Amino acid sequence: MTRTFLLKGRLKGVQRQKLSQLLDMHYTPSEIGEILGFGRRQFYRVYIPAGCPHKRGENERLWINGAAFREWYFQQYPKIKIGESEAYCLACKRIVTVEHPETKQTGRYRYWSFICPNCGHQMSKSISKNGGSND
Repeated sequence: MTRTFLLKGRLKGVQRQKLSQLLDMHYTPSEIGEILGFGRRQFYRVYIPAGCPHKRGENERLWINGAAFREWYFQQYPKIKIGESEAYCLACKRIVTVEHPETKQTGRYRYWSFICPNCGHQMSKSISKNGGSND
């Protein structure tokens, strides 16, 4: 079983943290892009077609409320929780269920080694540290 989620438009961790810098005021796409670290074209290509709250001002200029955008973003792109028997495949960009794992150990670091059921790439997932319970 695989779970898919929206990747297009997803921000990196530092960019997500910078969303808190957006105030309850209107910004142009280039101003928000400068704060968050991406280009204004991402708004026109990804966020506006996905339903980002915005309004058109004089001369058809696009205005985006910072607080409304932040709230919309967190609803549109929720933080993904991966279960204990799941892992994220970097090759096919999906969360997959761990099937037939082989337990390996390097020093005190224990991990599972297995094959992605979708694309066949070798994957690994940490199962414990320091020889203790799962962390």
